[in-house]
Amino acid sequence: MEAGLGKRAQIAGTALVLLVFAALLRARCARDPVASSPPAETAAPAEPVPVQAVAVSFPEPSVAEEESVAPVQMNFQAVAAADLCRRLAQQIRAGESPETIALAAELVRRGDGAVDALERTLRSGERRAEIAALRLLVRIGTPRALAAGLVRLCQEPASDAQNDLRKVFGSADSRPVAEAVADMAAREERPDERRNLRAVVAALEGAAIVEVLAERIRTAENEEDFRTWLDLLAGVARPSNVPALESVLLDDSRAAAQEAAAAALAGIGDGRACRALADFGAAIPACREALARVRSPYAEAALREIAAADPDAGVRAAAQQALAGRE
Repeated sequence: MEAGLGKRAQIAGTALVLLVFAALLRARCARDPVASSPPAETAAPAEPVPVQAVAVSFPEPSVAEEESVAPVQMNFQAVAAADLCRRLAQQIRAGESPETIALAAELVRRGDGAVDALERTLRSGERRAEIAALRLLVRIGTPRALAAGLVRLCQEPASDAQNDLRKVFGSADSRPVAEAVADMAAREERPDERRNLRAVVAALEGAAIVEVLAERIRTAENEEDFRTWLDLLAGVARPSNVPALESVLLDDSRAAAQEAAAAALAGIGDGRACRALADFGAAIPACREALARVRSPYAEAALREIAAADPDAGVRAAAQQALAGRE
């Protein structure tokens, strides 16, 4: 028993010594905190390296870039027509733009006051500028402006340039344009110029040219004028002329006028023109005769339909004759 008491006393003593040691260690740590790791040695500052300056050139902004950022506003009303035309000829090379639209509007606003300058532009030799000038003369639409454009067109020899100029007139379904072209074509005696003007008549779109010619036919004062107007009517050649030609067949019962309108429909020769000839063919012999003369490749479907199903035997025979002539 005494041995057990001695062993417990030894354990208690050891524990007491450990507690005292731990207390001393905590006290020392509180008084002398552990030093942090010494900082790394600072490297000596490097010698500065000289840097050579390099000049970098930046491109100057282009005119197009400057105008897109801050377009220059011009008072075109204070600019002479000749200067407006020169500026338009320069700007039109890049295509249509807000400036070319504004220039064109100002020239059209001036009407006959701009004709002389536009007429000079028509002879500039620059295709884009010439076409633009001709369009503006057509838009102005006065007799003086249209005459200037037509004279220039007549002077252009047969070429792609002449075709481009002719198309400007052809796209204008306008009564003033139709009157000017028809009257000049009827009066012109020089063969080349007359041929050019008649080509313009044939190229005119829409009802205006047919209506003008039909009116001239009704009011012709002599046989010579009457025949001239009939020849011009027979030469119209655009599909957009067909409804007005049908009106001529309805409104004018004279055989000569009907023959001219029917000849024009046969020359156009598309499906609608063929059906118009068939519709009037039972009552108007000139329409049956014209239907038999159709040779357009665009007419085949309509001709076959007419030949197979039209109620009038004479019209069917005319369509069959047209088909046979195409083979």
